[in-house]
Amino acid sequence: MKPFTGVFYAVTPYSVFRISVPETLDSSPIVMKMGTKVLSADVGHDLKVPVGGTFRKGFFLGITACGIYKYDTSADQVQIIHPDSAPNAVEHVPGQIRSHRMTKSSGLVALFIHHRDVEVCAENKLEASLDPRWYFQTRQVITMIGQKHPLISISKKGKYAIPPFLYDISVGLPAS
Repeated sequence: MKPFTGVFYAVTPYSVFRISVPETLDSSPIVMKMGTKVLSADVGHDLKVPVGGTFRKGFFLGITACGIYKYDTSADQVQIIHPDSAPNAVEHVPGQIRSHRMTKSSGLVALFIHHRDVEVCAENKLEASLDPRWYFQTRQVITMIGQKHPLISISKKGKYAIPPFLYDISVGLPAS
């Protein structure tokens, strides 16, 4: 099965991002900030990226409960892409690389395939992390990406962990 290419959206407590995964799978996904919900001057990592701006540091994309990350897996200039497996997840990258070669968002409320769902979500007061109202849509995106995408990792351990019911379809979604 060919890895996912195309567009999906990430909503954080403060911002909305459009994520474009290249068709050739030989360049980095583009994370562009589409808008913000924050009026104060200093809340969250999201505000370091202006509306219309993109995450500059990092090559691979990490989807975590703590947010969306663009990160490198080594200190080398060239990042190695393995076509049949996901890159090391954010939690497995050494701290000295993570701290200098990474851009991240603040938290992750939900992921969406359709922009119209993003608009509905952004109109609501948002939870800080993985809002239960949007579990179904988030699971759709994670399932579409898959667990062996060559450019995107889904974190499964420690503080970064996405709950299993969002990436393992054999685990049912919690009752709301």
